[in-house]
Amino acid sequence: MKAHWLMVVLFALALIACNTNQVTDPKPDPKPVAGGHPGYAPGKTGEVKTVVVNGKTFQYEVIDGLAIYQGDMILGPAAKVVKQLEFVNAQAMKQAAQPASSGWKNLRALGNSGSSLKPQSITCDSDNIATGFGWFCGRWPGGIVPYSFQNDWGSDANNATQRSNILQAMNHWSQRTNLQFREVAGSERMLFRNSTGCSSNVGRQENIFDEPQAVNLNFPGCGVGQAIHEIGHALGLFHEQSRADRNSFVRVNTANIQAGQGHNFGIDAAMGNDVGAYDFASTMHYGCGDFSGNGLPTIAILTPGLTCANIGLRQVSDGDILGVYTMYPPAFEITNIAAGASFSRNGSLYPKATFAIRPPFKPEFIRWTRSGSSSTLGTGPDLSVNTLNFPVGPVTLTATLNVFGVNVASSSRSINMTNVEPNVSVQQPLNNATFCANELIPFRALASDIDGTVASSDIAWSTTANPTLGTGLEISRSFTSGPQTVTVKVTDNDGGVKTSSVTVNINTCTLPTPTVNITNPAGDISVIDTASDANGGYLEITLTGNANVSGTPITGANLVWTTDRADLQPGGPTTGSQQLGTGGSVAVKLYSDFCANSTANSGKHIITLTATSAAGVSRAVLRRVIVQQLC
Repeated sequence: MKAHWLMVVLFALALIACNTNQVTDPKPDPKPVAGGHPGYAPGKTGEVKTVVVNGKTFQYEVIDGLAIYQGDMILGPAAKVVKQLEFVNAQAMKQAAQPASSGWKNLRALGNSGSSLKPQSITCDSDNIATGFGWFCGRWPGGIVPYSFQNDWGSDANNATQRSNILQAMNHWSQRTNLQFREVAGSERMLFRNSTGCSSNVGRQENIFDEPQAVNLNFPGCGVGQAIHEIGHALGLFHEQSRADRNSFVRVNTANIQAGQGHNFGIDAAMGNDVGAYDFASTMHYGCGDFSGNGLPTIAILTPGLTCANIGLRQVSDGDILGVYTMYPPAFEITNIAAGASFSRNGSLYPKATFAIRPPFKPEFIRWTRSGSSSTLGTGPDLSVNTLNFPVGPVTLTATLNVFGVNVASSSRSINMTNVEPNVSVQQPLNNATFCANELIPFRALASDIDGTVASSDIAWSTTANPTLGTGLEISRSFTSGPQTVTVKVTDNDGGVKTSSVTVNINTCTLPTPTVNITNPAGDISVIDTASDANGGYLEITLTGNANVSGTPITGANLVWTTDRADLQPGGPTTGSQQLGTGGSVAVKLYSDFCANSTANSGKHIITLTATSAAGVSRAVLRRVIVQQLC
């Protein structure tokens, strides 16, 4: 809603008696294309006054001794309004003679006073109570709006009907904003009463001292839609089409306006503040036919694709919500995570935006971000976010309430993200395996980092005698004699370190050792399964390899293929390793538990090809195959 608003709160009163009436939300109801505006006193005219305030011109009409602005807004007793306007102008003249740094601010300068909002125009600001429009632009303290009914709509049945209309209108506002309406027996309040038309003051009136301020709603002429509109005025909203930028969005057809009613189409340059973008749907916008004197539209829409059915709906728009949030800032904080708490990056966070009154009408009004990134983590009051992409160290989470393109309020919480150390294990050779002196031994590691990356250069092999044995997942080295302990160390990109070691025994050998090679898969692979059966999802693959000893091929039963995931493969055993077949080529199904297993081992097979020479000397190589699933 980009309807205009005014501000000023001089004192707060205790309010009682919470209204709990549950009422039906009104449906969207476009205003008629042609027809009279149900203002203060339809058909009644008075003297039109033209005044200049701080260099800005506006007009109002004096009816029944009241200054009526734009048909249905009561500025106050006409005599008081005149005196107050004279005072405003006198203060403006004083300000003009003072240095720019002095205390009194001109109205335009107040647009950015004490607010994170960036209004397009000007505002009636609380800093300007004594010198501006403070006598009629106040706020209801704490967003709590007291009210009562005068019950003067002609009969008990009429009173019940009109009370229901008004309760629906108040419920409509409270559902969409942080306002609370409470029925009271006396004191300062909105007093809903019968009248010849539909009208209200703008905002809470200053110095009413326990006296009610009237919201005039004729029965049956002012129904739910008009009640929503007039309550909007009483909260502090002006008409949307009186924004300073309105001529870029609508055209006023002066020829179609009733005689003597053109003053109702002014622009609020002197008193109003444009918040956010122009809002055709605002419940505070005139209908196309308001104040029409000939049945033709008084307002033409300049934006292509919009019609009179899209203008001035009789329900609260996003722009209207923004206007209320601007006048009555919502209070909320981030809960469910403690400030300064530490969290590991391999998990999730579940912060909440907890509002003092109620969450926004639309969850998407709440947008979550984190420091160091402009991307949206999620929307709505409850956030669930995986922290794998969060940086290590301090991180600030922010929940921003953004309505109609304007950031209204925000809350932040700083936490600390801790690194998850990488994982590494020596897969080959097996611990305490025996090799020959000067035999080239393949060393192979598996390394991963769930919350970062591990480069080949981050994997370092060493022995006590040789601290720079090599780098990378695989190296091949030989030794002369005795036991050798080989250690692989992994350092992730955030400084986390993990090591794994294996001991090999080196003997003097007289028999030659086999050379073994797996050709398919040529390296470690991670694939999505292609089929499924009663045993689950699986990958069909033909494993191929070869081996020789001193140039003589090793074939048949002396080439044995195994997987370490007997628990996944049909048949037996149920744990440990399972033989997949023998020979240089074996067609197999490798089954997966990827969807049911949330650990780093899910769907992972270590495929080993072991070759044994005729003299009984064995050597093995392996591959890692991860079988993923579309869960």
